[in-house]
Amino acid sequence: VNPVYLRGLPGTFVQRLGRLPSEFFFSGTYPAGGYRIGLIRIPSYAPADQISAVNQFLREVTYMQENTDGLIIDQARNPGGSVAYTQTLLSLLHHYPFRTLGFSVRATSAWIFAYSSARESAIAQGAPSEIIAQFDLILNAMREANRANRGMTTPVPLAGLSLEIQPVRDVRGNLLSFSKPLMVLIDEFSASGGDAFAAVIQDSGRGPLFGYRTMGAGGNVAGYDAGSFSQGFVSVTESLMVRASERAESGPYPVSPYVENVGVRPDIEYDIMTRQNLLQNFRPYVSAFSEAMVNWIQSVNRGAAQ
Repeated sequence: VNPVYLRGLPGTFVQRLGRLPSEFFFSGTYPAGGYRIGLIRIPSYAPADQISAVNQFLREVTYMQENTDGLIIDQARNPGGSVAYTQTLLSLLHHYPFRTLGFSVRATSAWIFAYSSARESAIAQGAPSEIIAQFDLILNAMREANRANRGMTTPVPLAGLSLEIQPVRDVRGNLLSFSKPLMVLIDEFSASGGDAFAAVIQDSGRGPLFGYRTMGAGGNVAGYDAGSFSQGFVSVTESLMVRASERAESGPYPVSPYVENVGVRPDIEYDIMTRQNLLQNFRPYVSAFSEAMVNWIQSVNRGAAQ
């Protein structure tokens, strides 16, 4: 849970979470540039108890909303996990509607059989109508892809019935999501859900990404034996993450809406893998992202004042 730069945080940093096994996040606050900065590290999107983790994250977001001028989300080195959990955390960080990533699925008979079986099982167990509707949505998309002989479905949501997501509100309609300036730390070890989280933040314009291009590992990957006697093993991508719009990335990457093999590029590039950071407990890294956060808060405040 703890970040690699733990010893590089300023002495004024006040830690909140990250000491106990029951705490799914590392968090705290510290002053920088005349502002109070909040920090929450998300180590993965596959917690042992998703409900407890979401409730804990909500409490932290509520605290940060009331006690800080801006929030840094650290999801560097995040290997991914649950699509639904990732999307829930994103909804707690958006105070306006946003579009999540769709998945273009390879419409194989195995996928259709798996979803058909899951749908029948859900009906037999009396699952809510929303669950049945989600199975129907994906099944219909796969059948249509086969009818059109294009192999891949149009982008479909894998958590919920729509790619358009609303911020979180309580039963009275009061906003629970964080609404102040936000910045997200990423790196080349941010994979799968780590790719998706960064892509949604960038596509929605919620705040800048700081760090290095994410891995570009993307969506669902299945493994197969490569021959009866070869002892070989192959991994095959069976779905592609699709962003809200095509993006022209620098370097050797074509204009594309996909995350696979492209990753998500930062708005503010910073390479943490330096000798200077290693020898100084990552203090230069902490100083750099703190300065970037202060600049972002000032930029947002200037825009609000105009």
